[in-house]
Amino acid sequence: DELVERIRQKIMVLYPGGVEAHHFHIHSYGVHKELTFHIKVEKDMSILQAHQIATKIEAAAFTASSPKVS
Repeated sequence: DELVERIRQKIMVLYPGGVEAHHFHIHSYGVHKELTFHIKVEKDMSILQAHQIATKIEAAAFTASSPKVS
């Protein structure tokens, strides 16, 4: 899926080599879309830090001003 690939590329820009995202699902409800996914992070990372990473990825996924990937 093209959208999932663009999201993966944005993740690589945001977290080069530091976050592994997988199991993407994009849910469409009319014009509203929701993204769910899993991330793999370092074992000593706090839940708060992991949640902040996931939130940043969610924001970048559907935002035109998020990191540009060519």
